[in-house]
Amino acid sequence: MKHEELILKAAKSSGAKKAEMLHGSLFVTFTPGFVDVLSNELKGVLEKLLKNATVKMYSLTNNEYAYDFI
Repeated sequence: MKHEELILKAAKSSGAKKAEMLHGSLFVTFTPGFVDVLSNELKGVLEKLLKNATVKMYSLTNNEYAYDFI
């Protein structure tokens, strides 16, 4: 399984309502509720999944977050 597929699968299993990869970044929309908890939990999962990458998380609008991999 490619990294992109693993990342999308991790996002969906972490409570994402919508997840897509664009230009190497992950964009995730969470269902309103525990958005802060879910977004931080996903960051931790992604850091474990991508051992050699730093994950940067950005809060956008309407329960959407962006994750960059450095």
